[in-house]
Parts: sequence; structure tokens; C-alpha cells
Amino acid sequence: MNGATRLRELLSQPGPILCPGVFDCVSAMVAERAGFAAASISGAALTASILGYPDVGLQTFPEMLTQARNIARSVAIPITADADTGYGNVLNVMRATREFEAAGLVGMIDLPQTVRTL
Repeated sequence: MNGATRLRELLSQPGPILCPGVFDCVSAMVAERAGFAAASISGAALTASILGYPDVGLQTFPEMLTQARNIARSVAIPITADADTGYGNVLNVMRATREFEAAGLVGMIDLPQTVRTL
């Protein structure tokens, strides 16, 4: 079963999905081994672990995509990612969506309300 199918299955069940924030392959593997059914890449944690700075918009889309691809490849559980503001305008959101999907992610979180309604 692929990650998107598994996430849809989880979402169809009652109750919340406990989804820890991960920032690298090791933290994703720890979450999987601990029994979590899904995980989400935390933009703040990823920025802190790679750049050593708080999440103030310094992390670029290509940097996030590279880490996301590695994380998704390292585990079998569904992975979503903090997509920040979509990395620009609506066209950038479209690109980010395509690229994250190609990288093996199953969802994006933290987009502005106006983008989510497109």
C-alpha cells in the first residue's frame, strides 16, 4: 500500500492521528519504530537542524525538498511536510505540490488559508 492510500485510510478512521514532527531520516525512523502511523516534517526543526537558526524563512524550497525526499525514502510510513507559505505565489505552490509528491510525500501542511481553498 502506498503512503497516500495509507494516509487516506488513517484519515477515514475516527479520532486524531498522532503525527510527530521529524527533521531527518533518523528522527523519521525513530518515529516509525516507536509505532507512529505517520509523521510530518517540521519546518522549524529542519531549519534548526540544518542551519542552526530559528524558522524565520531562511530555509529555501530546494533545501526542504532534498531533505523531504531523503526522509520519505527512509521510512514506510506516510510523510507530510510543512510547506510554509508554498514558497511564493500560486504557481510556486503548484510546483511545490508536484515536487513534494514526486519526492514521496503524501501531504502538505501550514499553507495559508487562501491557498488551501484553490
